[in-house]
Amino acid sequence: MNRAQFPPVALTVFFLATLSFTPLFADAPTYSRPERTVFIDPGHGGEDSGARGPGGTLEKNVTLQLARLVLDKLDGNYRFRLSRSNDYHVDIFKISGLANEAKADVFLSFHVGSSFRPNEGGFYLYYSEIPVKPEGSARLSVEHASGLTRDREPWRGVQRKHCAASRQLARNIRNRLSQISGDPTLVAGADALVLAGADMPAILIEIGCLANSSDEKKIRNVDYLARIADAISAGINDFLGDNSAISPMDLRQ
Repeated sequence: MNRAQFPPVALTVFFLATLSFTPLFADAPTYSRPERTVFIDPGHGGEDSGARGPGGTLEKNVTLQLARLVLDKLDGNYRFRLSRSNDYHVDIFKISGLANEAKADVFLSFHVGSSFRPNEGGFYLYYSEIPVKPEGSARLSVEHASGLTRDREPWRGVQRKHCAASRQLARNIRNRLSQISGDPTLVAGADALVLAGADMPAILIEIGCLANSSDEKKIRNVDYLARIADAISAGINDFLGDNSAISPMDLRQ
């Protein structure tokens, strides 16, 4: 059929119909979901209360509160998975498996120090490293130290390939934590059981020391704990490539 044979009305309808599809698709709103997943392990839980401060503060409650504060701060930027969302116990050998199932991009296990030296405090960030250097076992709680049986030994190899990235994640968070406190902030390699088997950059963070009554008092202050959460959140953003969400002024408030 040539142009002379094509009915004018049909040609007009075809032309308008063709145009109508373009703006419909071009103007349709798009909704993007966060593509990265942050896995947080609030240490201890249930019958395992962890460390107890002189004033009765329980480690398991502090770690869960901190996890919730970090989640609130980063909500909308990442997908989140927690090893526990309430006061119950999760077997330590299952935690890294949960992180792997979630296909997490980073893994953080929160703890509070329980040293018998009451004057010890500060922030300690551990990444998995074998063999361990002397400073790596300086304060790592006994229950975190790896006691892998021979059948579980291959787990170490899973995390070993992420050693450099895990160390960088620890350093990013260390740099942020050092802005909110004059207390020492140590990054060290350690043979931490909870990190074994995690197939992503993974670190263990100890905030303060509950045996230290001064640290316990600070940790019980929700504003101080929120500043720690801000620093950890900023360090996660730094590591995952978005360092614009939290400014140094936010950390010092």
